[in-house]
Amino acid sequence: MSDRFGINEANYQAFMKRFEEDFIITMRENIDSGYSGARTSLVQIRPRHPGADIEEGKYILKVGHAESAMREMENHKAAKRSSLLGDYVPNLIEPPIQ
Repeated sequence: MSDRFGINEANYQAFMKRFEEDFIITMRENIDSGYSGARTSLVQIRPRHPGADIEEGKYILKVGHAESAMREMENHKAAKRSSLLGDYVPNLIEPPIQ
């Protein structure tokens, strides 16, 4: 499985543990698609702390290596600027959670 996603299970679990310190995950559904090398999930989250920068709602969560994430964000921005795709591309939350 680690070859397919480019990130091993231990690193993924460590990320999710850290993520759950800041957000309550009320729904998580893994998505087995895409070629970015990231583990992709549809998540519904609620911030644990008042005044969080990210609102309660549904998001696409991608967990991968930093190099791949930077490339993915650049591709996302290009799609957002597209006259054909831009209206259908969701907003990107930046900076990435570290």
